[in-house]
Amino acid sequence: MPKVYYLPIAPADPDTDYMTIQETAYVMKCSVTQLRRLFRTDKAGRFHSRPGRRILTSRDGRAQIYAHLRGTPKPSRRPSGAA
Repeated sequence: MPKVYYLPIAPADPDTDYMTIQETAYVMKCSVTQLRRLFRTDKAGRFHSRPGRRILTSRDGRAQIYAHLRGTPKPSRRPSGAA
C-alpha cells in the first residue's frame, strides 16, 4: 500500500518527544497541508526541525503550534446583515 503523506495518522505513542508532521496533524486535529503552510512561513524554525528530509516536531514545538492554531479566532467573511 503506498504511503499517503497528506493524511494525518495516529501516533504509536502520543506522549513521545518527537512526531512526524502527519502524527502532529492527527494530534492537533488539523490538516497536514495547514501545518506545511505554517512551517513554510516559519523562517526561524520555532515550530519544527528538519533532520535530513523528514519534518519533525518536538514537544515544545507542538505546544507553540497549538497556541498559534488555537489563538484568537479570525473574523468572519460573511456580512453581518446589519445595515
